[in-house]
Amino acid sequence: MVTKVCTKCKIELPATSYFFGPNKRAKDGFNSWCRECRRKYNREWHKTNNPIRRERYADDPVFREKELYRNKKRYQNDHEYHIKRQKQCRDYSNIYRKNNPDKVNAYRSMRRHKEQESLVILTQEEKLKVVRIFEITHEAGPDWQVDHIIPVSRGGTWHPDNLQIVLKSYNLQKGAKLENEFRPPFPFEIWNI
Repeated sequence: MVTKVCTKCKIELPATSYFFGPNKRAKDGFNSWCRECRRKYNREWHKTNNPIRRERYADDPVFREKELYRNKKRYQNDHEYHIKRQKQCRDYSNIYRKNNPDKVNAYRSMRRHKEQESLVILTQEEKLKVVRIFEITHEAGPDWQVDHIIPVSRGGTWHPDNLQIVLKSYNLQKGAKLENEFRPPFPFEIWNI
């Protein structure tokens, strides 16, 4: 395995996008600092520079107008790009489904089979606990989801001990990985019930 030494913390890590951010100008295609060092540096920079920016934003009306215009333009561009990208993905998915019905049916059949295997006989108390987990998630809002600690595709069940309430972004990034295989880019809040 190819490794790389972070020039900031001097720790040797695997030279992958998981540990180092991309850099087109570098020979190996990665930044010289690891992601953790870059994150710490950015946090420190924001602590020192945000108050100055906030004061300028409050005192200078021209600066405030420029910032508002820039942020509005950036939001519009990002929003338009995401809508266009979603449409492309939907179109591609529809074309794939039409051209590969056998693969789609096989995947759906396999998924149904795994879900049936993951169902376990629960006591009344455990059923109430599962219902309560989903109620709490619903009350918490759209940013929270119920996650399987051991994914259904890896043999996990719908038992309350295998369910946890996590941020939607954490759940989407974790996917079908186990907890020990997944290292989130920043700490997430997890509710174990």
